[in-house]
Amino acid sequence: MVAGSKRNLRAELSRFAVVGVWNTVLDYGLFIALTKVFSIPLDWVWVAKAASGAVAIANSYLLNRQWVFRGEGRVLSEGSTFIAAAVIGVYAIPTPLTHLFSSVFPGVGRLLFDLADRIGLANAFPAIVTEPLAIKTTAFAIASAATMTWSFLAYRYWVFGAKRIRSKAAE
Repeated sequence: MVAGSKRNLRAELSRFAVVGVWNTVLDYGLFIALTKVFSIPLDWVWVAKAASGAVAIANSYLLNRQWVFRGEGRVLSEGSTFIAAAVIGVYAIPTPLTHLFSSVFPGVGRLLFDLADRIGLANAFPAIVTEPLAIKTTAFAIASAATMTWSFLAYRYWVFGAKRIRSKAAE
């Protein structure tokens, strides 16, 4: 890998991280809002995750295409490939993991709540710092972490990188 390629990779990773943080905040905020507004029980939070993920996909495409990877391909082609990659990264990976860690194995979230309780957060903010919130937040965090590598590699090499890879091969 040449020095310019390393700088480009670092720049893309940095921009991807900024977009990822913004998308995660957007996705999480909408996810929690939906579960609260509609009083969704823990075994149905995957529905809220699916809806918040749809908003995150649209936002992610716009920011990744324009700013992170500076897509040069045809919008329809890149868009359809992005949707395929994003469906895996937003639904196939995190939705089942959110369900798994919120309703099948909620113990990790309960440990987080126990920690919050021990340090006094649950008593200081009883309407906010609840066990269900800790479980949902933990499930969301585990699921989000699992998709980061997939998303970066898929977007860089499959969605936005295909044209760049073909043009470099032709040189």
